[in-house]
Amino acid sequence: MKNGANNDQVSNEVVISEIKPNHWGDTVISIKSKLEQLPVVNKECKIYRVPKLLCQMKKTTYVPQVISIGPFHHGSKDLNATEPYKLQGLRNFLRRLDNHKEKSLEELVKIARSWIEEARSCYVDPIDMDDYEFVKMMLVDGCFIVEFFILVYSQYTTSNDHKFPQIDPNAGLLFYQGIIPDMYFDLLKLENQLPFFILQRLFELMPKENNPKSLIPRE
Repeated sequence: MKNGANNDQVSNEVVISEIKPNHWGDTVISIKSKLEQLPVVNKECKIYRVPKLLCQMKKTTYVPQVISIGPFHHGSKDLNATEPYKLQGLRNFLRRLDNHKEKSLEELVKIARSWIEEARSCYVDPIDMDDYEFVKMMLVDGCFIVEFFILVYSQYTTSNDHKFPQIDPNAGLLFYQGIIPDMYFDLLKLENQLPFFILQRLFELMPKENNPKSLIPRE
């Protein structure tokens, strides 16, 4: 019996020694394959997605409820009602430019075309938009935000202190009055963003007294 047991043990060891190298070799190959499939780390990425579990737990905290900014929620049927507000912001932005010098919409589009690659690289996911739609989204959303900031700023200054070209009163903050509280929250949401450089460059196009060059004033 002892000899039989010893033979069985030797037999098992032989089987294990024959299978084990192949098994671990396959494991190494599998891990290498997964590593090779990893996407290249994008060091320029600044705008991320909220994990789905968090969105499902409290959707209103993470998903825009009134207005879409940027590509992640662009075209959402639930947010279509506020598209005219953004277009009004773009129109007002262009009017402020034209009050001081000729700067057509065609010129603005030409400028924005040079931002496409840099802007796309700021998002964690590939953006499923052609360049034409992407530029339109950048300009409509970006000009709206800059114009909205100007209107809010103007609310807290006197007419003598205004630093930006003035347009007629019917294009003022009152136009947005009904959606302002909810809009503030939407503008802070992680997935509802444009790269900051777009806002900065649009702001730099605006004629200003004393020529301030930044959206963020420095002391």
